[in-house]
Amino acid sequence: MDDTARAMRTWGFVAVGASVAALGTAVAFELLRSQSESRARQTDEQVAFKEAMDTMKTQQTIARVFAVSAGVLALTGGVLLVLSAERGESPSSDGVALACLPTSCNAVYRGHF
Repeated sequence: MDDTARAMRTWGFVAVGASVAALGTAVAFELLRSQSESRARQTDEQVAFKEAMDTMKTQQTIARVFAVSAGVLALTGGVLLVLSAERGESPSSDGVALACLPTSCNAVYRGHF
């Protein structure tokens, strides 16, 4: 595998990993938003209700940004992994294979001179 394919593969895995982290963060902010909404429904004071609603909307926006970021990172990582697989060297046809069955064993060697 050449250096470009190796770098693309590495960055592909980094992007996929970052997408998982971003998705987890989006879920966390969505849970926080849900709690803020419940708090807003339970309050009797108008000022506290508005503060809870503002907090809820902010958390909702942050959750959406992280969710979209997760999708973009996952797509980018997937594309990089596919491209790195296409650029990688094809497997060598040289090699040895050994296969055993209950009744016999076979060995095969293939190579170039």
